[in-house]
Amino acid sequence: MSAFEDEPVNTDNPAMTTYRDPTLDTIEQVMESLHAVASVEAVYGTPVKQRETLIIPAAEVVAISGFGGGQGYGGPENGAAPSGGAGGGGGGGGSAHARPVAVIIISPEGVRVEPVFDLTKIALAGVTFAAFAVGMLARMGKMRRTFDKMGEAIEEG
Repeated sequence: MSAFEDEPVNTDNPAMTTYRDPTLDTIEQVMESLHAVASVEAVYGTPVKQRETLIIPAAEVVAISGFGGGQGYGGPENGAAPSGGAGGGGGGGGSAHARPVAVIIISPEGVRVEPVFDLTKIALAGVTFAAFAVGMLARMGKMRRTFDKMGEAIEEG
C-alpha cells in the first residue's frame, strides 16, 4: 500500500468503498521527477578535464510544487431518493529551475571558485527596487496631500 493510498472505509454504503484515486499516481510521479531534478547531480555538472585542470560547473536548483485534492460522498437532499453518489478530484503543479552560479577550478596551483555573473538577475533586482521606490514615493505624496487637507480643515473649523 502506498503512502498516498486511502485507508479502508467501514460502511454499508457501496458508494463509499475504498479506491485509489488516479490523481495520487500523478502526484507521486511529479514528486519523483522533482526529487530527481533537485539531486546532487543537478547541482554539480559533469567535470571537464583539460590537461592538469579540472573544471566543475555548479548550479542553484530550485524545485517547487503544490497539490490539493478532495473527495465527497452524497446522500439524499431535500427529500430526494437516496443516490449514494461519490466523487473526488485533485490537481497540482510544480516547477523546477536551475541556473549556473559558479565554476570550481582545480589545478596544480590550487582550488578556485569563480562565481558566474548573472546580469539578468541583477537587472531584475534593479527594476524591482525602482518600481517599489516609485510606488512608495507616490503613496507618501498622496498621504502628505491628505494630511495637508486635514490640517486646512482643522484650521478652518
